[in-house]
Amino acid sequence: MSFLAALGFNYSCKNPKTVYLCRLAGVGDLLLIAPTIVALKKNFPKAQITFACKKGIYSDIIANDPNIDKFDFLDNGFYKPKSKNVIKYIIRKLGYWKNRFLYNIKYDLVIFFYNYSSEWNLRRHMIDQFSEKAGVKISERRPLLYLNKEDIFQGNELLRNLGIQEKEKFIVLGCETGIKGLAPDKHCPRTWNGFPELVKTIKQKYNIKILTLLPKSSNDGPLGTIRVKDEPTIRAGAAIIKRCALYIGVDCGLTHIASTFDIKLISIHFGPTEMYGSLSPHTKFFCYSENDKFIREGAFVNRIMAEIETSLAQIGLSQSVPDK
Repeated sequence: MSFLAALGFNYSCKNPKTVYLCRLAGVGDLLLIAPTIVALKKNFPKAQITFACKKGIYSDIIANDPNIDKFDFLDNGFYKPKSKNVIKYIIRKLGYWKNRFLYNIKYDLVIFFYNYSSEWNLRRHMIDQFSEKAGVKISERRPLLYLNKEDIFQGNELLRNLGIQEKEKFIVLGCETGIKGLAPDKHCPRTWNGFPELVKTIKQKYNIKILTLLPKSSNDGPLGTIRVKDEPTIRAGAAIIKRCALYIGVDCGLTHIASTFDIKLISIHFGPTEMYGSLSPHTKFFCYSENDKFIREGAFVNRIMAEIETSLAQIGLSQSVPDK
């Protein structure tokens, strides 16, 4: 029991027998924390590690982690919506600190990976900041996802039902996140309006199937793509991504999932990639802002298309309609 930590002092148990970690949400964040969990288990092999997050897609993404001994799946967690009412704010703040106190009493080492914190450095990648917060060094600077045989089977069954053969090459799109996407409570949805034009251009040049992975709360995705909704778990969707020839997505959880596999990946960002960029060595980044002249001129789509042509050529897929 860490009374000093519970009282707010800067104290950390050197040889903890119980470890409590908490990150309520964020598919990409949970994948980026996974290497830190590996390092904690290596440093404290006899410690029981408990991980807390919200139920649903977030608990699904970490459910197979062999380094986690116990899960604490939370419905609401510790963080409540902000309120301008002073009394409500004080009550919520006191409730938060009460939870922090109780957990520091119960566990030897408690680490809260805050959802939105002023502690984060916008110019340093989160995988490094997570490990530093836990006081460990990670062995490999890349997110981790654990798929079991059932996940692979479910992914293969989904593809088979869509008419995709075992060795057939296909593209996967990760079109959205935020309000309509994987995280409906995300404060800043990140979408790109160029996907319909990009899909149209690909279909004009290649005879290849394009899958769009979507949550049930989403729209149907770009015209001309095969919509994959409501897979049994997000890990089944990950198994689909693992088999694709090329993944194209915005800065979202699916893109971080893709970065755990050795597949070709195109990541479309709305700003610097230092904090949340894909860590896969197979990633090609395309960054823009709404004021970028490439958006108005359509040249941004052409730049991405040029990379797609290069990537597909490298895997032996030729254009069905040669360029004139």
